[in-house]
Amino acid sequence: MSVSRRRFLAGIPPVVLFPASIKAQGSWPNRTVKLIVPVPAGGSPDVVARLLAEQLSTRWKSSVIVENRPGGEGVIAVRALASSEDNHTLLLAPSGMLTITPAIREGSFSLNDIVPLAMTAADYLTLAVPAAAPHKTIGDLIKSANTKANAVNWFAPAGLPAVVFRELIAKTGMEAVCVPYKGGPDALRDLVENRIQVMIAPLAVTRSMAAAGKIRLIAVTNGARFPELPDVPTMAEAGFPGLEFEGVLGVVGAKTLSSSMRERISADVEAAILDPDVQQKLLKTGLRPTTGGAETFQQFLGRQQRLWSPIAKSHTKSEAQ
Repeated sequence: MSVSRRRFLAGIPPVVLFPASIKAQGSWPNRTVKLIVPVPAGGSPDVVARLLAEQLSTRWKSSVIVENRPGGEGVIAVRALASSEDNHTLLLAPSGMLTITPAIREGSFSLNDIVPLAMTAADYLTLAVPAAAPHKTIGDLIKSANTKANAVNWFAPAGLPAVVFRELIAKTGMEAVCVPYKGGPDALRDLVENRIQVMIAPLAVTRSMAAAGKIRLIAVTNGARFPELPDVPTMAEAGFPGLEFEGVLGVVGAKTLSSSMRERISADVEAAILDPDVQQKLLKTGLRPTTGGAETFQQFLGRQQRLWSPIAKSHTKSEAQ
């Protein structure tokens, strides 16, 4: 080999071969990302997911699609996430569904099956009745329910909202029958028509109908009133301080996600939620923008599960007897 040839080759840096897994992570996402929600279109998780998908598509320069997988109290959606194993599937779900379903459906899933990534928004959950109903307070509703001539059918989303309403029934002796639906929008239509008489649903679902005068909001489950609905009391103000809770919507992933991918997704979700346009749209629908990374979300889920799981299990046992 000539001297000039050796000098030329000496100036070329060595080729380093990286494992396929490292290459895949570095170029993530390298195909469409799927964001699963465990409710039908129109529910508050769906609203947040679609705002988030638009933002993340721009940040990741890759399509992010929303896939609605309702039913089974969240089990269908969680299992779809767990079985994906492609690192391109995420789930946006209510905290109450993630913490309560494992307590009331043995063998469904566990918090250990998923990886909390980021919080996105806090739900204002409302207690709603038909506009034509005579009751204007929870006390009025209870009196009406205990009059045999006034049958009360109710609905609440799977997870913590349903547990809270069952706890209200247990504390008051109210006579009421749960009617199952796949999601809040379907139940809301029946509430307007007085086919059901009360429901707990996110403000994102009930707000437009309440503004149109088709339903009446008689309480929120949160610790404080919604600023734009100052006349709607909290559960505590209505006389039921033990039934307050705040639902949080958050993004979770499969256990196969590497730590670097978890950190990136968490940071990008937080940046998306901090976008002023996204914040304005969330507030307009009745959601409070809420940020928090993996550790904060994990701690929140743990606290909620410790507080409400025993109550959820007690109602499940009493209903089985």
